[in-house]
Amino acid sequence: MKKYLFLSIAFLSLGGVLFSAFSAEKIQEPIANQISWVGLEKAAQLAKSNPKPILIDVYTDWCKWCCVMDETTYLDAEMIKYINTNFYAVKLNAEHKEAIQFQGKNYKYVSSGRRGIHEAAIALLGNRPSYPSTILLDENLQEREILKGYQKKEQLLPILREFVEEQEQEQL
Repeated sequence: MKKYLFLSIAFLSLGGVLFSAFSAEKIQEPIANQISWVGLEKAAQLAKSNPKPILIDVYTDWCKWCCVMDETTYLDAEMIKYINTNFYAVKLNAEHKEAIQFQGKNYKYVSSGRRGIHEAAIALLGNRPSYPSTILLDENLQEREILKGYQKKEQLLPILREFVEEQEQEQL
């Protein structure tokens, strides 16, 4: 009986050591990649020194579909890799209260009742705000495309690929 008890304890201990080793290994690995979001001003600076298109996600904190897109589309590993490789990615809160300088213009938050809107969001969305919206700028910071509404990976990724291919063709 003592022999079986000893063997049981030995196996449990060994199992615990192995479990700890594998668990520690998992913790040391990155949990998940994520999109390298930068501010609009920073993306413009980066595009000047190393030209790449800019993807702008215009959102608000209260927008349900903005949150769903963050939790699905923008957490997909293939999307993360593609966006990080081919774009400077910008998160633009349409209700951001700090001034933004972009393309030589100063944009500020405009209060309107309980909520307001940032002039940068108005300008980028052609005075027709809608959330979420995805804006694609070429490497010269010229607006090329506005995608309004929630975009699944299956919808957005082909559009991004086509956009990048068009940009590459124009460079030839």
